[in-house]
Amino acid sequence: MVAATKYIMALPEGTRWYILASAVPLRDSTGRVREGLLVAQEVSELHRLDRGRDQLVAVISHELHNPLASVV
Repeated sequence: MVAATKYIMALPEGTRWYILASAVPLRDSTGRVREGLLVAQEVSELHRLDRGRDQLVAVISHELHNPLASVV
């Protein structure tokens, strides 16, 4: 099994899609790989939320280290 891997697909008009994909080989009774199964999920919204969370944590961390900077 291939672990879930994140890919970025850049479309011609400049839009980016974030894709999470996993794959597994399907074997016959002798153990030979006959086909494969690929599962892909578009996770652009999750990526956007993760970035927002990271930015929020960075702002909070900065404010905790420099609490008087916003007052002065």
